[in-house]
Formats: sequence, structure tokens, C-alpha cells
Amino acid sequence: MLHQKYADLEAVATKLVDIYCLLSTDPQLVSSQDIANCSLPHDKQLSSTRDFMKWCSRLAVTACGAATLLDSKDVFLEAQDCFSAPLAKTEERNLLDMAIGAKLGLTKEKTEFFFRNYKPNVHTSPLSLTVGRITLKRKQFDNMHFGQKDFPKFAHTRHSLVLLEKVAACIRNSEPVLLVGETGTGKTSTVQYLAAQCSVSLKVVNMSQQSDSSDLLGGYKPLEMKQIVAPVREKFEVLFCKTFSRKQNVKFLSHVQKCFAQGQWEMLFKLMMHCQRNAVERVKKGKLCFIGGSLL
Repeated sequence: MLHQKYADLEAVATKLVDIYCLLSTDPQLVSSQDIANCSLPHDKQLSSTRDFMKWCSRLAVTACGAATLLDSKDVFLEAQDCFSAPLAKTEERNLLDMAIGAKLGLTKEKTEFFFRNYKPNVHTSPLSLTVGRITLKRKQFDNMHFGQKDFPKFAHTRHSLVLLEKVAACIRNSEPVLLVGETGTGKTSTVQYLAAQCSVSLKVVNMSQQSDSSDLLGGYKPLEMKQIVAPVREKFEVLFCKTFSRKQNVKFLSHVQKCFAQGQWEMLFKLMMHCQRNAVERVKKGKLCFIGGSLL
């Protein structure tokens, strides 16, 4: 299945499957040697096939058709996002990272560096934003209207930059992402900073315990026809009085108001369309009519 879906990863497919077997929720996939050499808690929820396929999808994008050029660092960081990042406890994440690093041939010191001291670099150019291993396209904008001073403030600490890289990876791969944490940990500011740097609009929907699906998807609301037609009739009467004489068309305007009051919508719109055609014909024939105080 892996060969068919991601042919570019054929050279490293065996190693990827080996790592997945180590992390799988199915204990039957774990070899006895791995159980003896690794102390992962296989009685808890580990990784599913969905996590594995997401990992392979990310690696296929990173490889760009040359799996042999995949760097162990990139493979490890993608594995971190897919397998260990969802775990709540730091000890469990570190344990999983050590197991993945060992399978990839990384030393203990190198693996510890990634989950303790690794700090991605940020580089911006007119057309791209690069955060660590991830590069996002950047829309061009007019510096006269959107300058550097308009960017939200963002502290480039290790924690914030690691989170920035993880969110950027999800955006690059069109993956939904859920940021969970206490207030003030940088969830909102990270998304705002990414949106500002990439020059894209950010739509914010504030949710609460009273929110329901209609706040996101919308819904149908009972509405009377009068509420829809009222602004149209008002606009029509304003234009009519600017084009024709009100005194000479009192009977016509009364008929329009009567149709509106009685809900005779078909007749009302026929009257409006008839009046509109007369106005167009008068203008075409070159007859004088007043519109907004100017002669046509």
C-alpha cells in the first residue's frame, strides 16, 4: 500500500514501516526485539494507521521525488509532529522521541537536542516565509498600506518558534490543527503572526459554551417577505421621485404602496419593472428627466 500511494518513498519504506510497527497500537506488530530494547507503554494509546499515512504524506512532500536525499533530522521532526506531539505528558513524548531517534540512527544527545534545545530559524523574503524546515508562499502586498509596523508583536523564543514551525507544517500540508493550552501560551499570536507574515486574511470566530454548529455553518432563519422587499421599494421610490414628477404620479405611487401593504408582490414588481422600462426609453429618446438634480 505504501509503495502504491507514495512511490517516491520506496527507498526508505522498510525503515518507515519498521518505525510504525514499533509505535503501533497493535501489539502484534511489535517485534520481540523491540519490546526487549524499548520501554514504550504499549498498554496506552500510541499511533494509528492514520498517523502513519500522514507521516508518509509529509515525507513525500519533503522528499520532492528524491527519497534518498531525505535527512534524518527532517524525518525525525515530522515523526515528532505526527506521533509524539499529541501526547499530553512530556515524559511520554520524550520516551517516544528516543525510540524514534534510535530507529533513525540518531545518537541520544542528538535526539535530546531536538526535544530540549532545538530552535528553528525564521527567514522572510518577498515571496516566501521559511520557519525551520517549512517554507510557505507569501502573497505580495503594498508596503504603503501594510508595513512592518502593522505586523503583530511576536517573541522569537524557542517555545514559540517550535510551535510556529509545527503550525506552518500543518498549513503546508493542508491539515487541520488543534492548539490546546493555557491562556497566554501563544496559540492565538502564532496564528496571527503566520497570517500577517504570509499576507493572508485571518477569519476569527469566537466560540463559547453556548455556541453550536450554526455559528460555523450558518442556518435558516424565518423571514417575512416584507422585510426583503421593503428596502427595494424604498430605493425604488427614491429613484422614481428623482426621475419623474411626484405630483403627476400620486396615483401610481399610491398603487405601489397598496400592493406592498397587501403583499401583492407579483403586481408590485410588475409596476416597478414597467416604470424602469419607461425611464430607460425616455433616456434613449433624449427626453429631459431629472436624476439627482442633474439633467440627462
